[in-house]
Amino acid sequence: MKRFIARFFRDRKKLFYFVVLLVLFAAGLSYRFFPLIEEVLVSEEEIVIKEKQVEKYRQVIGSREDLQKRHDALQKSLSSMEAGFLNGSTPSLAAVDIQNVIDSIVRTSEVSVSTVRVMKTKDLDKWPYTKIPVQFSVNSNIRQLRDMLYSIQSSEKYLTIDDIKLSVLRRRNEDVIRADITVSGFIKKTAAAGK
Repeated sequence: MKRFIARFFRDRKKLFYFVVLLVLFAAGLSYRFFPLIEEVLVSEEEIVIKEKQVEKYRQVIGSREDLQKRHDALQKSLSSMEAGFLNGSTPSLAAVDIQNVIDSIVRTSEVSVSTVRVMKTKDLDKWPYTKIPVQFSVNSNIRQLRDMLYSIQSSEKYLTIDDIKLSVLRRRNEDVIRADITVSGFIKKTAAAGK
């Protein structure tokens, strides 16, 4: 057998054909089995990707307690802020609540109210709240007006001054300021659903 192999490889043509056949055979094998090799390599890459995803999910699950604590704190904060909203399940009752707050402020400021009007409510599109505006007119001096505006802004209820129009009336030796003020408060839309 050794002689046959030694004689076979002495002839260069036969050696060349042997090498070519060997290369073609290797190419055929690699062509036939390449998809299997590729699947093994790709599946290893996919395993690495899946392991990273699983690790990421574990981190999210681990941070769930922190997120729950933050959510609870935000809910508590929101509840305390909503405590400053107007009382009343309808816009009409909420407007009465604004009028009561304004009446108590007016009494402490010693100002006379000439008119009170409830304006059209406005839904806040992005938020689950309804804005309840009330317009009233008062006659006062500058100090009384300042005290009244301060009391409205610092009220326990969340009230905003949307509009104010001032005009000066001259009476005897004293200037009287006539103020048309629009004050708004808020209620939840679920409470305002019974419009």
